[in-house]
Amino acid sequence: NTRVCSQAIAGPVAITAESSRLNASTHLRLKGTYYAGAVLFAHRPQSGSEEEKSVAHLALNPQLKLFNFSRDVLYFVFLTVFEQYQKARMTFVQTVSDLASRANNVEHLNSAGVLDLLGPLLSDVVPSVQHTAAVALGRLANHDEAMAQAVVHKNVLPQLLRSIDKQTKFYKKAALFALRALGKHSPEMAYVVVQAGGLEAMVICLEDFDPAVKEAAAWALGYVGRHNQTLSQAVVDAGAVPLLVLSLQEPELCLKQVSASALCDIAKHSLELAQVVVDAGSIPFLARAIANPDPKFKVLSPRYCVRESRVGMSTASDASPVTPACSMNIF
Repeated sequence: NTRVCSQAIAGPVAITAESSRLNASTHLRLKGTYYAGAVLFAHRPQSGSEEEKSVAHLALNPQLKLFNFSRDVLYFVFLTVFEQYQKARMTFVQTVSDLASRANNVEHLNSAGVLDLLGPLLSDVVPSVQHTAAVALGRLANHDEAMAQAVVHKNVLPQLLRSIDKQTKFYKKAALFALRALGKHSPEMAYVVVQAGGLEAMVICLEDFDPAVKEAAAWALGYVGRHNQTLSQAVVDAGAVPLLVLSLQEPELCLKQVSASALCDIAKHSLELAQVVVDAGSIPFLARAIANPDPKFKVLSPRYCVRESRVGMSTASDASPVTPACSMNIF
């Protein structure tokens, strides 16, 4: 009531001296109490005694810094509202991402209109919300080609690829996963990714300093190039082959595996493409991999070297590449 509020704002000098010894949070709450009482009396000028009215007038006087609490209180209120909104967005996108990892949930999520809600979150101001939304879209698109087409029809690719070179490593990995999930189903879906600028984004990420980003980029390039000769030629034209050869020289075993697999996917379609990969200087580094104790890398490297040395590519074109085991469950 008004009497209690008037007592709360009485004695400003003593209370202020005491509040200076309190922590910042308590001090802010105390100032909020003063301000709330002052506002109450200011908007009810007929309530309370003359003393209460004068205290309220002092509290709202901008010339007195002692009682000018409006900015602090409003900041506290706004901060709380925005924190709640951020937590709600993060909770939503994380829950959708978790649900999308199970195939039996995908159809229900799509029916609920989840794609319309995830698209704008790719441009969220919070980086963790952005990359979690990209992971969720990748998991949805990974389910089947129909779902991948639904993702493309929502026009999320431009948002997904926008300023990818300036994004965090977590977002880059998530975006590359989404590109791979979209392009893996068919040559037509891979063409959509290429036309949207996906190849350029993959090549940019292949030059990243982070090995995990390079690995995700190499894996996405391999999934585009494995479909047919035209798509493999597009990968070559984008300048990916020299960067894949450089990735073969990195110390990380998973990156070596994925890079070798991507080179296999490019070279298997024609003698001309195989010659391009050979000319990039890949054979010596792949030959060294034979001595590597990892069985997956051993399988990839000799097979690739044999393909490069063959005069006829018909047999190699029928063989499917070995998927690196270390990359099976990135997301």
